[in-house]
Amino acid sequence: MGPGPAGAAYVLIVDNRDLRSKRMFSFIMLLFTLVEPKAALAPLVTIPTN
Repeated sequence: MGPGPAGAAYVLIVDNRDLRSKRMFSFIMLLFTLVEPKAALAPLVTIPTN
């Protein structure tokens, strides 16, 4: 299987009864959310001082 076209998305379906895989994917998604940049920490409103 080679690289897909630009913008291609892949879907992985995990069976509802496969708790070990579901737990592992949940853990990986948690790691991705902890590692992603925190854009929400930037100031929302800037007040000019001059």
